[in-house]
Amino acid sequence: MNIDQANAWKAAMAAEEKQRAERVAAWQEEEQRQREQACKIVNHHFRHPDIAYSFRPPSYWEIPGSPLELVLRNVKGTKRREMIRDLYEQGPLNQLVPVLAADELSDKDREGLGAIHPSFMGGEYLPSVMSHK
Repeated sequence: MNIDQANAWKAAMAAEEKQRAERVAAWQEEEQRQREQACKIVNHHFRHPDIAYSFRPPSYWEIPGSPLELVLRNVKGTKRREMIRDLYEQGPLNQLVPVLAADELSDKDREGLGAIHPSFMGGEYLPSVMSHK
């Protein structure tokens, strides 16, 4: 192999390497374009333009705004909740019997209220609220 042939061979190899690099770059560009197009299609179907997906509220549970909300937060019985609301509207809650304001009644107190009228049983048998939830 003489020098001219070696130079021609080097030039051919360089041209071939350049073509290969261009094909790889074109393939990568096409792959990126297809990936972006797929993301647009997915986001189009699953994302609604009126929803701010990045929004995160400071808290998912609001702090009670009034003493009434704070008292009623965990009271199970429907009638007891109504009684507490009525007393609150009439004046201070200090007239409320502590047993009626309890979050949960004992079995004896629950049976006593049920003996007065069955409507006092509404909500009294719900499961207890866990303190960590």
